[in-house]
Amino acid sequence: MTGQASTRRWFKKHGGKMNTVSCKRLGTPETKEASGAAANAWWAAKLKEVEAAPPSEADRRANALKVWSMVRDWSHLDEPSSEKLVDSLVGEGRYREIKAQAGAMVEAASKPTPADRTVAAQVEAWEGLLRSACRAGQMSEGR
Repeated sequence: MTGQASTRRWFKKHGGKMNTVSCKRLGTPETKEASGAAANAWWAAKLKEVEAAPPSEADRRANALKVWSMVRDWSHLDEPSSEKLVDSLVGEGRYREIKAQAGAMVEAASKPTPADRTVAAQVEAWEGLLRSACRAGQMSEGR
């Protein structure tokens, strides 16, 4: 907290917003020495309140702009910078874990689909089932 003797107030800038409290509101004498501890205690309580509050629309838009910028610039980053960015966003060591998962997904996707798992094979099996039901008399051909 920063004290200003002329206005008898304490200031703290956090998240682009100026937070102020007066010595009168703190219930202390109007000197820096007498109200400093109370101002720090007020800020600790205010900080918990501010951090618990949901982000405003302006904050969400600013964060969306930052994320969009990071995604746009991702291809220009080298490997260490990419790792540092991801780890700062989602936690230390997560970049390597996510990269390993992505590699496994790419490898699985590059394998050819088994012949019996294609749409054409599934349709052919369904038609075979319907024909056998017709031959067995369980269903009419018109159906």
